Amino acid sequence: MPRSLSTPGLRPQDNSACRGPKPAPPPALCLPAWPPQDITGPLPRIGGIILAAGESSRMGRCKAILPLGGSTVLEQTALALAAAVTGPVVVVCGHHGDAVRAEARRCGLTAVTNPHPENGMFSSVQCGIQAIVSHVDAAFILPVDTPLVRASTCMLLAASFVRQGHAVTLPVASPHRSRTGHPPLLRADVLRSVLRHDGKDGLRAVIRAFADLGMNTTVPVADEGCLRDMDTPEAYRLAVAAFRRRHIPTAGEVLALLEIAATPPHVRAHGVRVGQAAALFACRMVSCASPSVESLPDAGLALASGTLHDILKGYRQHEKAGGAMLRRYGFDAAARIVAAHRDTDPARVRIPGERELVMLADKYIRGTTLIPMEERFDQRIREWNRDPQAVRDISARKHRAMTLRRLLDAALGQDSYRLLQQELA
Repeated sequence: MPRSLSTPGLRPQDNSACRGPKPAPPPALCLPAWPPQDITGPLPRIGGIILAAGESSRMGRCKAILPLGGSTVLEQTALALAAAVTGPVVVVCGHHGDAVRAEARRCGLTAVTNPHPENGMFSSVQCGIQAIVSHVDAAFILPVDTPLVRASTCMLLAASFVRQGHAVTLPVASPHRSRTGHPPLLRADVLRSVLRHDGKDGLRAVIRAFADLGMNTTVPVADEGCLRDMDTPEAYRLAVAAFRRRHIPTAGEVLALLEIAATPPHVRAHGVRVGQAAALFACRMVSCASPSVESLPDAGLALASGTLHDILKGYRQHEKAGGAMLRRYGFDAAARIVAAHRDTDPARVRIPGERELVMLADKYIRGTTLIPMEERFDQRIREWNRDPQAVRDISARKHRAMTLRRLLDAALGQDSYRLLQQELA
């Protein structure tokens, strides 16, 4: 529906009576997080400390060198930091020292040794800080057993620090707003306070002391990996499975993205229905496909992308803006679908994929109501009947959508609208 900006500083609201120009989407949502686009001059020296000195007693083997995503746990952890650091990164070794040092060397990282790893993680934190504190303005502290932290999270934290310079910058994975995650980014004076601390209550005590002074900040992120550790064989198995699908936002990450974007409730409700319809199409296509079909849509990707397809509805070119936002947070697969869900050329489609399923699902649903696709387009044509070019454009999109619908019906082995009536009405 056409939009207008009702109040400066607020998200645009529905106003079908006004067809004025839509506002541009907020740069803070759509531009790459790092390096900051509005900062001139040299960036602060931001380093990183990877804690890998533990005994891994519950895992039963060295966590740092476990395979993950075609590399190792240590390398994936380092890659997340590498996206945002501008200074040195060190790996703190202790137990399994030879294995961890060898892997750090392979990754091009400097290893430092905690001579007393039996004293616990805080002793490793101090060891890592001692190695780099004179060379940085701030540093991330990241345990090696949280390898699912996203590079985008580190970039968002670094960008916040560059602009605001808080003592401690922490990610919060909405909707888990009461829980801060990994990695904290500590300013140099906080790092020196950690060195002076007696160890009671560990790093949390130092962070809490600066919070009590109002010197800390939190950054909302769409990253359940910042809350997930990996201490047991079962946790490792789940981490491997999650890593394989990290290009698709989880249900919690979808909700976080919608909250970060301040997507209005009625737009969210429409997205939920579109996601459900797109996922239903994907599931049915998979269930009725012949064994010779090699490429079939992923229901999870269809669900997430459909739910998020209008995340920035109301802003200018909201499809492209929404795709840019998802890329900012590291969800490239969903970003491609959201950016192109409005229309597609059926001549390039043999079997409908996730993008086509989201596009068609969107055409079947007005608000949260299931309607025939023809009715949806005919309504738009009536709305724009005084603009001949708009009518021609909508009519062309209708023709392309109906052609894609026939492809979908063939892939489903039944009428797609009737399927939605049976399952979603």
